[in-house]
Amino acid sequence: MRSLRWGLALFAGTFVSGGLTLAVVLLPGLKFAYRAPSVHILVEAVASSVALLAAFLVLGRFLNSRRLDDLIRSSALLILGCSNLFLAAIPSALEGSNGSHFAVWAPLIGGLLGALVLAASAFTPRRIFARPRRALAVMLGTCCGAVAVVGVAVSLIGHRLPTALVSDLTPPTAPAFGSHPAILAAQAAAAAAFALAAVGFSRHGDKTGDELLYWFAGGAALLAFARVNYGLFPSNESEWVFTGDLFRSAAYLVISAGAVREIGAYWRRLSEAARQDERRLLALGLHGEVAQGLAALSLRLRLLAREESARQAADAIDELATLAQHALGDCIAVIEALRTPSGPLLEHACSEAGGDDGRKANSPALGAHVEYRSPATTVQP
Repeated sequence: MRSLRWGLALFAGTFVSGGLTLAVVLLPGLKFAYRAPSVHILVEAVASSVALLAAFLVLGRFLNSRRLDDLIRSSALLILGCSNLFLAAIPSALEGSNGSHFAVWAPLIGGLLGALVLAASAFTPRRIFARPRRALAVMLGTCCGAVAVVGVAVSLIGHRLPTALVSDLTPPTAPAFGSHPAILAAQAAAAAAFALAAVGFSRHGDKTGDELLYWFAGGAALLAFARVNYGLFPSNESEWVFTGDLFRSAAYLVISAGAVREIGAYWRRLSEAARQDERRLLALGLHGEVAQGLAALSLRLRLLAREESARQAADAIDELATLAQHALGDCIAVIEALRTPSGPLLEHACSEAGGDDGRKANSPALGAHVEYRSPATTVQP
């Protein structure tokens, strides 16, 4: 049922995005570009921030799961975030970057690389790393190095690359299918990679029930439509905001929503794990209380068998009844603490039940000493 809801939501989002793209293409009176330099820089900054946030979130999951798919997924998000920040946002904020070859090609190549890695992560097997921190260090170096290589390479040979538009520097008024084939090929490849990633994340989410993958699927689908719009309406101007920027902003908003929900789910799992661990420790304390009572009763019965006078036997039987009643009261107290969701903490409940943390009992009259200690535990979310 849950996967059906997410599937319907993904289908509805795809349908609306496709309809908006067709409306922009078929309705000539519909504006699809606005001159807003500050908004364009804001879009790039938001995209980079959200991608980096999601990357570090998935990195945290990788350190817990040690799975290869989490590592590759975080690599893709890190490449996208660094590309948006260092190849688009910062150059757009600098003077003289508008209309340059670097402003056209560096974000395009970096985004294509991130899209390909993201598509690969959607179909990566869930292999476990024996040394996750070593793999993490290699991944961070590789991703940062790849983005740096793209930036340096475009800076050195960018003047030999074609511009987005052949003749005019202003945004086109209709789909510019006559732009350079390399631009169309790169945008089409990125769109196909994001679409493939959306399908892979959706299928993987159906199998595992991981909600974050559904959010990534929705974001990848919107990024695919963003690339389609960038291919239809290419421009050398970085001061203009297009429908592709709208789709890309929506995509990263979806990813950020998934990241926020994942953080909330993590803290809920952590709290639940702490409660479960507390109850497990209480159960261990209950086991210790029962063991103490049984040990005392067993010892007193053996002593009773050796008693000679009826008076001594009566006193021993009365003491046995007192011990049994005390053990029963301890058991009831701890069981009530276990049954109550917001019951007392371990130390308080056990101290009330058995005294001295509920782990140690002494009976000098009987010559009995029983000690029970529960092992230290670590809560794992």
